[in-house]
Amino acid sequence: MSFGRKGAIPGQAPLGGPRAAAGSGPRPATPIDPRAAEIAARREAFLAAERARREEQGGEYDALANLRNAPRPATRREEPVGDSWNPISESQLRAARGGKSGRTNYMLGDPRKRSLALAYVYWYFCAPIGMHRIYCGHKESGIYQMALFIGGLVLLAIWAPLGIASLIAWFVWIIADLFLIPGMMRRFKAEHAEYLDFA
Repeated sequence: MSFGRKGAIPGQAPLGGPRAAAGSGPRPATPIDPRAAEIAARREAFLAAERARREEQGGEYDALANLRNAPRPATRREEPVGDSWNPISESQLRAARGGKSGRTNYMLGDPRKRSLALAYVYWYFCAPIGMHRIYCGHKESGIYQMALFIGGLVLLAIWAPLGIASLIAWFVWIIADLFLIPGMMRRFKAEHAEYLDFA
């Protein structure tokens, strides 16, 4: 006695799968997702390109080669040489960094050749604009020193006590720089001597 589908041979799976056996009727047609079709087309194009590339190299195509842990031969990546990849030559780069070949790009001269005496001349004549600090490689603090002096003069015209306090702070900083200049110059020369020798 058979309990399967009417007309089916005993032991044979019913036609149409479990849904047909349950009597659910014909399966409705599923709509095709356009994104899935596009992904499938891209996948097929990629596989075809990989097969063609592998055949050009003289080997068989192995779709799982990238997933295995086996070592693969290293391939050298060629980088295009042109204006977009190499806009300047190495000698121009060394010149821009202030190297031995080419001129330096420092406005006040080579950092390794700056003199302590000139730093003190800048301190004596150009202290209000912080030129001695800029010469010793402390550009930002030199700009702050100049801003403190100019701000003190402006505040002196607006509100005298605050302007006087700003100018006193600037004067104390200038006197402290009288003793700080040798250390600033020594550190600046040491940093740039090491940088420019290995640039």
